[in-house]
Amino acid sequence: MQSSKAYEYLIKQLNATGPEKRDGYNPRVLEEIYDWERNEAEDLIWNAFYRERDTDILVLFPKLKKYNGIKALKKIVNDYEIPSETNILISYLLYQNTRINNKYLKLIEMNIVKSNYNYSYIASISDLKPSKKVYKMLIRIYERCTEKIALSATIDAILFNKGFIKDIFDINQVQKSEFRELRMIFKQAPLDERKTMITKLENGEFDQYK
Repeated sequence: MQSSKAYEYLIKQLNATGPEKRDGYNPRVLEEIYDWERNEAEDLIWNAFYRERDTDILVLFPKLKKYNGIKALKKIVNDYEIPSETNILISYLLYQNTRINNKYLKLIEMNIVKSNYNYSYIASISDLKPSKKVYKMLIRIYERCTEKIALSATIDAILFNKGFIKDIFDINQVQKSEFRELRMIFKQAPLDERKTMITKLENGEFDQYK
């Protein structure tokens, strides 16, 4: 039988090198393959990490059925130093898919702080499911971050958490003029005025931008 395009893409990425490898894996690949392909696909995903140490493949672990991907992530999270792309990825996956243990949210914040507010770290967790705990973490980052690009990513994550941005991956929505204006207002605030900006946000003083 003809393989699905999703399965063929998975095989291509597993064998990719160089720039193509850096494209990473489609998080929806296991939802898009045919049912009869799933068993073999999960074997390939599992072995890609445990035999080849492909850490990018971990993004698919929470969706495994044949294997307990969440349990595996919990077991290896402490194997990777902080800060590192792998540690924040695993911590993100665990918190995003369980939201029970605040330990993983703390690990996310530790990675960001110890990386000196690395933009790619902040961008990688910007779609965390909105909650008070995630919001408070983002506020702490906003109040301390001085790197301009990382600050923009933090502000976008805050606006997503508060419902201003509905889909943080929708470039057209994120780049709307009203959000660019609001982002600039938050971005230009000096460090000693950022708590005040958050108070204004929570008091509804920027609701006209919704």
